[in-house]
Amino acid sequence: MTKAKEQKEIKVIVRQGTKKDGTKFDAYKLVNEKGKLIDLHFRKDVETSKFNGLKKFTCKVDYCQLAENFEFPRYYVGGVDYDSIVDLFSE
Repeated sequence: MTKAKEQKEIKVIVRQGTKKDGTKFDAYKLVNEKGKLIDLHFRKDVETSKFNGLKKFTCKVDYCQLAENFEFPRYYVGGVDYDSIVDLFSE
């Protein structure tokens, strides 16, 4: 019998940015326990198209790893439970 993975709930803020050539992109920030915003990157297995139209939401993930080997730390997230996404602006 294997133990089920424990999922972690994270709070995410989506900000829209613009590159120098005028193309737009979404930047994801994770809100930690102290309220600090940290860069968030999704692994390849995550479909970010499910987050279209959301500005602030919570979801449950299987994998959440902090990478501190960059100038600014960032989280890598994978295994998102799409059924657990809650839009915080709709409440």
